[in-house]
Amino acid sequence: MNNKLLLVYLSVLVAKLLAESIVVKTKWHEVVIKSKTTATFQIVTNPLVLPTSPIGAQVYKNIKELNAEWSRFAAWYPYPRMSVAELHPPRCDASVNKTSWDFKLLDPQVTNFLDANAGRTSYLSFCTQPAWLFKDTKVDIPKDYTVPTWSYQQGSKLVDESAQQIADYYARMAAWYSHGGFIDECGDLQKSNHHYNIAGFEVFTVEYYTKVYDKVVAKVRRYLPNAEFIGLSLINPRRNYNYINYFLNSSNHDAGIPLDWISYHFYAEPDDSKPVDSWSKQIFEQTDDFLSHVPEFEKIRKSLSPNTKTTINELGVILGGSATQQQPKPIPDAYWNIAAAQYAYCYVKLASLGIDAVGMSQMVGYPSQYPSVSMVNWETGVGNARYFVLKLINKHIGVQNGNRDVTLVQTEQASSLVFVQSFIVAGKSERWVKKTLILNKSSSNLVVEIDGMTGGELEYLDTTTGTYSDAKQIKTKNAIQVGPYFVGVVTYDE
Repeated sequence: MNNKLLLVYLSVLVAKLLAESIVVKTKWHEVVIKSKTTATFQIVTNPLVLPTSPIGAQVYKNIKELNAEWSRFAAWYPYPRMSVAELHPPRCDASVNKTSWDFKLLDPQVTNFLDANAGRTSYLSFCTQPAWLFKDTKVDIPKDYTVPTWSYQQGSKLVDESAQQIADYYARMAAWYSHGGFIDECGDLQKSNHHYNIAGFEVFTVEYYTKVYDKVVAKVRRYLPNAEFIGLSLINPRRNYNYINYFLNSSNHDAGIPLDWISYHFYAEPDDSKPVDSWSKQIFEQTDDFLSHVPEFEKIRKSLSPNTKTTINELGVILGGSATQQQPKPIPDAYWNIAAAQYAYCYVKLASLGIDAVGMSQMVGYPSQYPSVSMVNWETGVGNARYFVLKLINKHIGVQNGNRDVTLVQTEQASSLVFVQSFIVAGKSERWVKKTLILNKSSSNLVVEIDGMTGGELEYLDTTTGTYSDAKQIKTKNAIQVGPYFVGVVTYDE
């Protein structure tokens, strides 16, 4: 052995000796819960999600390969020409008979999203309403659809306080994508030739929300009789216990209005002026605080509307220093692994609480459009560690729309640096297999020893596998070398 090889060997040996050793013990017969939790994502309106963008083809290829159920398309407000189908009020009188319906920018996003998800459930959230539906709004819409505006969404009081006008808008949106078109306000046919089977339709958040929700759902379900409706979409549910209470009380709704789902968001927001190695602690502390409130939300839901499902429709990390800046400071590579670990941690924790879906936000972000929540490289469209950890979860422990049985079992270990959870997993025609998810919250190199495992196959990501690389697969014994911000799933040999 030459001196160079000897030095490498000794370095690896020293690293292993210095690494903290953590023992994992699983009680395979002690069931925590049978999972029903879907690992999924959202994609939001912006120029890079157009199929003609430099990364458009890769983006929709990514969506197809994720094989995720209950994915969300959100028509977000910074790009009103791309997210609102009727930018100006109709004029239907003797002198003028004109509407402004225009789907040429919205259609390519929606249809490519639905086509990429063909055969799987997905839902639409037209969460940006036309400004003219609201009182006292004065908006400036850039002529260039690629130029964002942060002042489009202004109104809180509807022009038509009965909410019929806004319900009609959403009914026409539903008809456009499901029934080949609609008759507009002036009596003219607007034809689309779209006949999609849309699984879900999310109703936006405004003041006096429940009344508007009821009117919109009543109109939309005429065109989408089999769709499930997603309500609330709360930005900060911790401040909205009363709101959740009111909405989930069926006595506050019109007769026959379904309460299929509620949805809410969570984003950790670390102080990114500090060193990157401090971000993980902040992110996981904030995440634990959010998770501590979820049982209370679930208590309300189970008490008032136990058949209503819950989706965390937006989950991620926002770096304030690079949220909407045109030229933000570079995001360190390690960040993507930290954010990937945060999603994996949340997914398993929320699965243990019986949440129905956990949506990673968002497929495409870039400078000026929350780059830190992106699941892909905005220059190439190739997935980053967040994308690949979602793919890893769906491959190994995702429920696959009920086509796989996934059971969480009692798992123990003594370190605060790692999180572990064991599963018993089987597809409809597969044998049962044992799996353990291992997650490193820290920048330390660790050794995790799985008690009772003689060997298996490990698929993992950490800071050594590459920011834009798929998970690495290796054979392993019971002692596993765990690098910084590691997320991996080991499948046991039988």
